[in-house]
Amino acid sequence: MRIFYFTKFPPLQGGMSARGLFIAKELGRRGHEVHIFSDSLAAEPHERVNNAPLRELLNVVGDRVSIHWTEAAEHTFYRRHPGGRPAVSQLASLALSAAERNRPDVIMGSFMEPFGVAAHLVSKTIGVRLVTAHAGSDIGRLMRARDSQFLYHRILLDSSAILTTPRHSAYFVLMGISPRRLHALPAPAPAWAPSEPAPLPDEPPTVLIYGKLPADDSYLRKVVDDCAQIDVRTKVVGHAAWPASSGVQSGNTLRTLPFVWPWKVPDLISGSSLVAALRSSGTVEVPHHHGLTAVEAAAMGRPVALHSSDAANFHMTGLGLPTSHSEMMSLLGGRDAGNELAGLGKSCFDWLQGQLSSGASGLVLFASYVDRIERVLTVPDEPADESVVTDRVSRLLNAPIQGGIDRQVLRSERRDAYQPVRAALHYTDRMSCNARIVRRVPIRYTELPDQQYYVIAHSAGSHPHEHILPETAFALLRSADGTKNRVELEPGEIMLLQALSDRGLIALCDADLLPSQDELPSLSRIESSRG
Repeated sequence: MRIFYFTKFPPLQGGMSARGLFIAKELGRRGHEVHIFSDSLAAEPHERVNNAPLRELLNVVGDRVSIHWTEAAEHTFYRRHPGGRPAVSQLASLALSAAERNRPDVIMGSFMEPFGVAAHLVSKTIGVRLVTAHAGSDIGRLMRARDSQFLYHRILLDSSAILTTPRHSAYFVLMGISPRRLHALPAPAPAWAPSEPAPLPDEPPTVLIYGKLPADDSYLRKVVDDCAQIDVRTKVVGHAAWPASSGVQSGNTLRTLPFVWPWKVPDLISGSSLVAALRSSGTVEVPHHHGLTAVEAAAMGRPVALHSSDAANFHMTGLGLPTSHSEMMSLLGGRDAGNELAGLGKSCFDWLQGQLSSGASGLVLFASYVDRIERVLTVPDEPADESVVTDRVSRLLNAPIQGGIDRQVLRSERRDAYQPVRAALHYTDRMSCNARIVRRVPIRYTELPDQQYYVIAHSAGSHPHEHILPETAFALLRSADGTKNRVELEPGEIMLLQALSDRGLIALCDADLLPSQDELPSLSRIESSRG
């Protein structure tokens, strides 16, 4: 079978890029002809693996995998349209050109922006079946934005099958996607996971920190300094995530090593005694993003220091792993640190084997993961496990409900909250005369007995949050909901509006998106848009 696969791919760094590589390699090993379409050569330096020659990557993927990259930024000799790179157009054009020579049997888009959008465009143009996969940030962040959620919803509706997770599947059903097309896949263990733990390195212990690093490196420097005081080596591998947009001054002094190719991660981990994955107070790219660092460390038989909520997420709370900086330093500085680290590493390895055999935490062997993908790609009517989706939907709709609220009404509101809607407003802050356009994501609500308003959900994405809001705040939100009402803003209400933005209930765009101040109808007013 010939597969057109739009995905993140090396030399772009990150877990989804590595997954795209190993899925393509395994499908090629099974005899399929895989064509990769990716824009990773145009990535910024902090987003790429390293500057190593690409021949090593081409040798790894094998003869059955062809990679079609959009051109690198330094090879572009024409002036681009102001505002950004036309990634969707470039990817779609490459694929349409390739399809004239080798028409695909199926198209798969992984990660909506830009790959899923480009895959959808090519699928509609040449009339080939589309399978859509997504990342958590697609649904949890990008689909929460008013300006993109309708297109993403359309792509999901047009896909013959959707590769999702048990957790996200419920949200798709509430958006109106048929459960018959939702294939709820558990997370895969690393493709390179060995059958036994790697031998421990020689003394002294070495702490490894790798992946996307916070732009504020003060906590990382504290780890390095504290480890140096107890003769523990440290190795920091990676780059700051989105340094230009972090708001942190460029004063990082920590020396880091560049990202390594995905197939070299096992050697990187096996050369350490402990993997530190503790969250810091610094800026991170994706708040509440768990990642699979703990799973990768366990696959090599290495202990991992991680936040307590991450330990709970992976069902690792009973392993005795350090969940704070002080606990990690106490472990590393102990008299019997070597034996304790070895014992924790063995416990982590045994934990992973137990999870893979039981599926208790939603982990499967990588080969089993690709088995499911292969069936969806090759069998157009491959049935989905609707019972998994139905169970998730029921649990979401029946989440704890406070007394005094009609259960059926609340269930109806919760179901409706995931349907994409439009609303917008703009206002001018008379205290600073700084005009901003304000865009609100979907909101559904019900009235509580104490006359406050309970916001059921504010997103068509996968991270609904419920908030208690005073009536004043709710009045502001109602004014944003496409009505013709105009509301005077007092200074305190402007501060409240900003607080609602900080909580994720509304989103603010830059002031220069508005007309000039002279063209605004009035100061300090909210006005609905017709968009």
